[in-house]
Amino acid sequence: MENDPFWLMMASASRALESVCERVLQTATPEIWAMMSEIEPNARGTSALDCFLYHNSAKTRGCQASEAANDGEEIESIDEIEGCASHVDPGLMTVAPPSLVQGLELLDQASKEWLKVEEASHGAHPSPQLVLFSGKLLHRISSKPGESPGTSGIQPMQHRVRCLKGVERVSLLFEMRLREADVSGWLCKQEAKALGLA
Repeated sequence: MENDPFWLMMASASRALESVCERVLQTATPEIWAMMSEIEPNARGTSALDCFLYHNSAKTRGCQASEAANDGEEIESIDEIEGCASHVDPGLMTVAPPSLVQGLELLDQASKEWLKVEEASHGAHPSPQLVLFSGKLLHRISSKPGESPGTSGIQPMQHRVRCLKGVERVSLLFEMRLREADVSGWLCKQEAKALGLA
């Protein structure tokens, strides 16, 4: 497997996307980047390169249709099905090249409207080279000690995938993660500093 061209390509893609995450953290959140330099490098071994294939068949199995009642039921009346329900990723951040097939949507917190990532790239705006969004862990470690969740820190990006029935969609993404024990230890040190105990 070490010399298999496919696995070499996937390892190269993983390293390149991880490098993007690192550069964003260094630039946008130097204090979080400093924290990451305190954590052992192998703690980042929990990061993941994922590839998703949405078959988007006319049946609800595998993709939940928002209006379908039963698993396996034919969907004739709707053209768009839910490939992946609305959620936020658990890690620090996720980076992905836009898919050739539309479907990724990000929730604009101000307007509460879903923004179609790939559709925007085919319109008047230039095509995004990468889509980068924050996760729960980035929110957790960027929040100020003692403040209520949701009132400080970098908010996680809520997103979903809506797919066209009968059109397959492939999505490749890299999610930067850290081990929970390492993050908890760092957060305890930060809280102790804030309370003047360290």
